[in-house]
Amino acid sequence: MDRLVETSFGGLNEGFQFGINNGSVNAEIYLAPQRPETPPGPCSTVPFNRDPEFVNRGTLLSQIREKSSQSARIALVGLGGVGKSQLLVEYSYQVREIDPGTWVFWIHASNPSRFEADYLSLAETLKIPGRHNPKSNIFQLVCNWLQDERKGKWILVIDNLDDYFLDQPVQVPSHTDGSRGDERTRLDSFLSFLPRSQSGSIIITTRSKEVALKLGYERDIILVEPMEQSHALALVEKKLLVPAEPGDICQLIDKLDYMPLAIAQAVAYLNKRGARCSVTQYLEEFERNDRKRVRLLKTEPNNPLRDHEAANLIMDTWQISFNHVQRIRSSAADILSLASFCDRQEIPDILLRIDPESENDTDSVAGDEFEDDLQILTDFLFISPNADGRTFQMHSLVQLATRSWLEKHGDLERWKEHFIKILAVEFPTEIYEDWERCQVLFPHTKSALRHRPVTEGTLSTWATLLDNAANYAAEKERYRDSLEILQAVITAREAILGSNHDHTLMSKGYMGLIYGIFGLKNEFQTISKEVYCAFAKLHGPGHAETLADMVILGRILVENNRFFEAEALLRSSLEIDNKLSMGVGSLRTSIILAILSWALLQQGKYQEAEKLQIMSLEIDKKVLPEVHPYNLKAKFSLASMYQCQSRWAEAEEMNLEALEDTKKVMGQAKSLRLLIMKNLGEIYKFQKRWSEAESLFQQALKICLEVFGLNDSVTTYNITSLAQVYWQSGHLQEAEIFQKKWLEIFQEDHGRNHPEAAVVMMKELAVVYTLQARGSEAKALAFHTMEAYDRMKNGQFLDLETLTDLIWVCHKQNLSKEAEALQMEYLEESER
Repeated sequence: MDRLVETSFGGLNEGFQFGINNGSVNAEIYLAPQRPETPPGPCSTVPFNRDPEFVNRGTLLSQIREKSSQSARIALVGLGGVGKSQLLVEYSYQVREIDPGTWVFWIHASNPSRFEADYLSLAETLKIPGRHNPKSNIFQLVCNWLQDERKGKWILVIDNLDDYFLDQPVQVPSHTDGSRGDERTRLDSFLSFLPRSQSGSIIITTRSKEVALKLGYERDIILVEPMEQSHALALVEKKLLVPAEPGDICQLIDKLDYMPLAIAQAVAYLNKRGARCSVTQYLEEFERNDRKRVRLLKTEPNNPLRDHEAANLIMDTWQISFNHVQRIRSSAADILSLASFCDRQEIPDILLRIDPESENDTDSVAGDEFEDDLQILTDFLFISPNADGRTFQMHSLVQLATRSWLEKHGDLERWKEHFIKILAVEFPTEIYEDWERCQVLFPHTKSALRHRPVTEGTLSTWATLLDNAANYAAEKERYRDSLEILQAVITAREAILGSNHDHTLMSKGYMGLIYGIFGLKNEFQTISKEVYCAFAKLHGPGHAETLADMVILGRILVENNRFFEAEALLRSSLEIDNKLSMGVGSLRTSIILAILSWALLQQGKYQEAEKLQIMSLEIDKKVLPEVHPYNLKAKFSLASMYQCQSRWAEAEEMNLEALEDTKKVMGQAKSLRLLIMKNLGEIYKFQKRWSEAESLFQQALKICLEVFGLNDSVTTYNITSLAQVYWQSGHLQEAEIFQKKWLEIFQEDHGRNHPEAAVVMMKELAVVYTLQARGSEAKALAFHTMEAYDRMKNGQFLDLETLTDLIWVCHKQNLSKEAEALQMEYLEESER
């Protein structure tokens, strides 16, 4: 009978040997028990060294410290590249400095594999039992460890908790034994494994406010904005290795929206180029166009504090999020595309609606979807709502990144054209009808100016839009803006219609008028002559194709002192207008009447000029708001007519009424206000009301210096007018001191060779010397004045009053030859 043999061996014996055995053998081998692992002490897993160039950004670290109380869950929310991770690296080191017994753990959440790998590494660092079991849920194991109050205080940083958590469903085991759990989004699954402990705090960085709100409450969110100017300057000072002017650095950080990553990239570029590229040169290159800006922001900074898997270029880091928005909600990406072409501030929602007809449809499904789209873009901080609830703002670099992203996907032109068409529909064609709407939309037409479309049809729409914007800018007395816009309109219309098309000529003519108003006499004369000749060649002298062309041409003729031709053309225009409007006066009627009235006034036809100007004013009162720039111009013109007829009381009353009205036009009539003050001042001078004249010209001079600066003919006029008040009232010493002071200021600012102003100011001082019987000084200054006048004669001319005074000085100083030459010029100028 077989016998059962049982044998046991201890852990120190090895091997098992039999001779002959006919029975069963059961061997039990007991291994020596494993030695328990020694748990680690409190440590930090922050994967970065402390940044020696860290810039303390005001209260942000204090906010993190205050909110990171026991059992806190806080989120740093901000655009990619705004410096969220850098803040937490510094904070982590500060925590360990204050309390070395606090654990600090760092998890990268930029992608699924990295996220899980960091959790595995953390479990390994903490020597968590069961971590090697393939059936274990590593997230649950770490969660259990963190919830054990015996482990002490800890901070868990989860960096870059963004895109991949938001939308993709994933099967995640919900039990420690690895059994199958529910299908949920990654974010929901992740949140279920976040510990609740009195000993620890969780801090995440994210670009999405939606993620932050799922983690905790609104009060637990710290919004990380771009740097303040002082902090951005400090960052550049620490990183820039080449010398630069403070003013240039201020411009640089402003162009880069005070974004730390963008600043680091720009500084890296400058350091790399060294002496071959200054900050000034960088700014010049940056301003050229979008492609140049994007190329300049391609230089990777040497940043050991940025994760090696994270995008190191600010354009790339944002475009990752753009792709995410496109994937989860393409309609929100469409709105982002439109917003990228707007001015960065005060973006009205009417420009962001793909279908403008849905503007007031707030109760519809489309309206709700629009609001949902805006919410997504707001959550990602791509746009920020303003306090009015109807407009938004957007960082200019985000706009640049969006346009670069569109170009990369071949969609740039499509969205550019869509933006232009929406803006063209929304911008009023008759600016006086909706002044406030023009004011809201004008900055966005300035932005459209930088985005010229390619296709001919949209280019025509673009030109029409900008033409309307140029008219508005001129009415607002923003003449530089108007000229810049008109130049683009003319270039576009020449490309589409040709140089001699009526629309092209109209735009050129209007540009000429703006040059005239702006005091650029040479440019005005050159352009207006060119336009007049072109119209004459097309339609015959004094004629034009359309009524609008006739009005523009009429203004050009008046500004060129061709009053008789202007009168004939404008009378024809008035007849056509009466037929078109069926005798009912419109704003166009008022404009024609006003120009015709001025042409008649210059010919001495005072009664008819006054009658037409009153008719123009009556129409304005009917079709325009109570206080409008056109009303002011009509009152000013009527007051000028009274002055020409020496009807001083009526002229003063009308001027005072107009002057009071200018205060109600929200700063839209500064030039007109100065003209009215000039008229009033001349009335006071004529009536020898010296104190009132002095007070008025002092006020006018202050406005001139604020609005136009020293280098402007209007400023020069007011300086000399005030000097004239002094010497005409017998205060010669005051006149001398005043005129010398301003002449010295002007010479310091512009040099002795600045032509027209130098002539006018020196002439005025020569008059004072002559009145003081200081012959030698007056004679010497008269010579200097004549020399300066000779230098400026290339196409420029003095006004008749200045010529008259200069002739008088020359006569008084026995400069007969000079006086005679000036007399001839006076006669020529009078005839012209």
